[in-house]
Amino acid sequence: MTAKFFGTRTRFLFAACACLLLLLNSPNVPLRTHAQSNKVTLISEETSTRAVAVESVTQTREPFATTSPANWGTDNQTRVMLFAMGVPAGENASAVTANAEDGAHNIYHLTVEYVGVVPEQEWATSIVVRLNDQMAGIGDVLVGISYQGSPSNRVRVGIGHVGGGPPDDPGSVPTPGTIAPPPQPATTAGTLTTAEVQTIIAQAVSAAAQLGHPVTVAVTDREANVLGVFKMTGAPATTQFRGGGPGPSQVPNPLTGFVPIGFDGTVVPAKLGAISKAATASIFSTRGNAFTARTASFIIQEHFPPGVDFKPGGPLYGVQFSSLPCGDIKIPGLPLGLSGDPGSVPIYKNGEAVGGVGIEGDGVYTVDRDPTDFDQPFEEVIAVSGVRGFEAPSLVRGDNILVDGIRLAYINVTNA
Repeated sequence: MTAKFFGTRTRFLFAACACLLLLLNSPNVPLRTHAQSNKVTLISEETSTRAVAVESVTQTREPFATTSPANWGTDNQTRVMLFAMGVPAGENASAVTANAEDGAHNIYHLTVEYVGVVPEQEWATSIVVRLNDQMAGIGDVLVGISYQGSPSNRVRVGIGHVGGGPPDDPGSVPTPGTIAPPPQPATTAGTLTTAEVQTIIAQAVSAAAQLGHPVTVAVTDREANVLGVFKMTGAPATTQFRGGGPGPSQVPNPLTGFVPIGFDGTVVPAKLGAISKAATASIFSTRGNAFTARTASFIIQEHFPPGVDFKPGGPLYGVQFSSLPCGDIKIPGLPLGLSGDPGSVPIYKNGEAVGGVGIEGDGVYTVDRDPTDFDQPFEEVIAVSGVRGFEAPSLVRGDNILVDGIRLAYINVTNA
């Protein structure tokens, strides 16, 4: 599946649903709307015409700079995600246009790069626009869209700073979100039953026994909660951090397993590695993309793609460290942070991501430094065997997704 980078990026965690509910300040019962139902309506805050809008990558709110310090794609111009009601499902960016007006009544064209239904909130549409670089630091602007030539209301967005700008349009009123129907319980997808967790673990253990490699198997749900951990007889009790180089330069303390500086060489319980692998596949997979620890390894290293010198870092460079549970308020869903050690795959039911399985058994916790060697570690073979009957749809697998023309990694195992 070839996708432009902005499409991949907005799809990359499907954060629009959670973000929209948070901004509307009502995770269960969204607010009422005062807008007419026969036109396209941009969603605003409940008490003003200020837009419900976020930067499309970082999910931060206004004020928005016209450029980003990080180059997420072919340029570093900022993309802002707006939310609208009344756009029919299935429409794409070609059906929508957008512009902004500043306090001096200058009109700026905003390129619409993405239009799509917000997951789990089908009444709302997310619209990603690229800011015009001539808008730098101008303060509030009124942003409006047109769907097939029919204009929407206009909402207020701060560029550079919040305040100033033109007055609201005559007759403008707040247009908060509509009342969404309560979610219906899924009967065939959404969660893993106890029996399904047992089946996945049993399939993985069976494959490990056939290969002669006792391992630790972990299964997590969609939010990285641990559903089951099984340590086979004879499986290594620990695993060692390795940075992918010639070997650890430090000797771990025999009592604590830790090294004096950094992580390279540190010895940790194997089950923590299995859990972090499973959780990585869980939280990074959605209805639109299926990622594994191998995918994570491909995008967290210092060069993208890995092994190509003089290229910038991957889209998630360093996240394996920033996601470590080191803070007082960090929920330790990934005990070793984001994992780049191949040996995990997501779990799907009827096209919905519901969890992940992770395998640890070789005693080394590392990253894939050479994606071109097509290595097939037994941990990955076992993980793929574990999800028989729960595979990701082929079209959303990471190896069918391109970022800046570079195909992501998924798994190296073809048959398991």
